[in-house]
Amino acid sequence: MNDLKHQYENNVNIMGYFRQINNINSNSLASILYSYDLQAGSYRKDYYNKTLYYMHQNGKKIIISSKKFHGQYGSKIADIFNKLKYSSILEVGVGEATTLNDVVKNLNNKSAEIKGIDISFSRIGYGNMFLKEQGIDNVSLGVADMFKLPFEDNSFDIVYTSHCIEPNTDRAKEAINELYRVTNKWLILIEPAFDLGNEETRKHMIENAYCKDLINFINDMKLNVIQHKLFELGTYNNQAAITIIEKESKDQSSANWCCPTCKKELIESDENYFCKECSLIFPIIKGIPCLNINSAILGSKYLLL
Repeated sequence: MNDLKHQYENNVNIMGYFRQINNINSNSLASILYSYDLQAGSYRKDYYNKTLYYMHQNGKKIIISSKKFHGQYGSKIADIFNKLKYSSILEVGVGEATTLNDVVKNLNNKSAEIKGIDISFSRIGYGNMFLKEQGIDNVSLGVADMFKLPFEDNSFDIVYTSHCIEPNTDRAKEAINELYRVTNKWLILIEPAFDLGNEETRKHMIENAYCKDLINFINDMKLNVIQHKLFELGTYNNQAAITIIEKESKDQSSANWCCPTCKKELIESDENYFCKECSLIFPIIKGIPCLNINSAILGSKYLLL
């Protein structure tokens, strides 16, 4: 870890460093975790930054401050949600909640149940801090693996991502399957688009080993794609498409935290979550549910102690 901290402090791309030392052309889950965990705090700091950045609006380069960009970006996502019927929302890859914050502020349904998950504990910690600063108190964040989400099937009316699938070079289809499993009505993906982005975007995606075939996987899976187009606002050299997928499900489940292994609802006891089915204890640290399989402790007699 000390070596990775040193590399990060010297502005080395951590996922690129992993690819180099392992002589591979894809990003491992470990490289993604370490990369984002080391970055924790930078997104919250950048939100308040008055520095101007090159972004795009409908493909054209613009210059805009980070805070103004996030405000407009979250508002545009919320506008899409507000055209749909929803009572629950999940953001997968929520990071420090800098996108979710402005989405929530612009939602028409103020009573919607809203959750967010991220693989990085540190980022979720900063996310909770950021939401508190912003006066948002109706959101629950937890640590989880996007490939083993701690929710039942059909748990959320809207499941969405914002640049979450992108680093998972070879696992896009697996990610879509899991995201689609937990949505009840709508899966909305805002992810870099090799097919629709500019030349800088395609170059950026190749250099960073981002997933380039997302829409092809979706089409191969024969999902009901309602819309696939360039999202109107975003990073100039990492332009994203918005892909809206409709799912018709008759059986909606609760949006409560569940065991990521068996998908049974968890028991909260002594500031931990316990899965009676799997006999696994999932810790709650600093108020953050840690629902990654690797965080679990076997304790078959937990409730008897």
